[in-house]
Amino acid sequence: MAKAARSHLYTSGLGKQYYFDAMIYAADAYNCLPTKSNKLGRGEPPNNAWPRLRPSTIRYILGHLDAGLTYHGSTEVLYQPYDHLNKLIATFDTDFPHDGVKATSGAAVLLNGAAISWKTRRQTTVSLTSTEAEVKAMVPGVEMIKTLTGLWAEFMHQPHGCVRVLDDSKPAISQLQHGMDSRKVASYKLARFYVEDALDSGLIWLDFIPGAHNPYDLLTKNTANITEFDRKVGILNGSAPHLYESSTVRKVLEDTKR
Repeated sequence: MAKAARSHLYTSGLGKQYYFDAMIYAADAYNCLPTKSNKLGRGEPPNNAWPRLRPSTIRYILGHLDAGLTYHGSTEVLYQPYDHLNKLIATFDTDFPHDGVKATSGAAVLLNGAAISWKTRRQTTVSLTSTEAEVKAMVPGVEMIKTLTGLWAEFMHQPHGCVRVLDDSKPAISQLQHGMDSRKVASYKLARFYVEDALDSGLIWLDFIPGAHNPYDLLTKNTANITEFDRKVGILNGSAPHLYESSTVRKVLEDTKR
């Protein structure tokens, strides 16, 4: 077998493995959170739920054996709604259990129509408000962006521009952009300073999008229905790429045309 063919099979298999690792988690989270009596909000089934959940997860995987990560090179995909060819775009999210349990942080970085890196992890302290959980959830995402922009610069031989970050928390975005120093934010001051530094240095800019359009909802909380689940999976794996056009992006595009 030619070297190029072997390389293609290896990278294709590796992409599918990464994809299925993420989808197993997402399918479990979706299947264990559909009822009003089981509002865990953390992707954790109750102790007696695994026998019921596992068959559903397996059925999902068996029905998507050809799925993987799809990266695009066409202008039809990468110029809508604006030119984002070879540009990193991040999406952050978290849940907020409301019951004294640690929230789950999530972040993904997309390039050319699909995710190239993602992370979901439990926060180390309990959040008192949803805004606190959202701000703390940005920390692993910023860490990821710092690493990937450095790697991008090595490949492209130039520094990466300011990375657009999609987030669905208006209070968290407002707090980070305008600053707040009071007792209310004392418990997560270090996380806030870390993200504010990324904003001030031009590493990232925060763009609000509605939760229904935030693809990383998929790995931090349950989706409303299977239609939303499939749509967000398609955005992350590149099978149905879509870059949300926020009001901020729309204004910039309109100003550019003038």
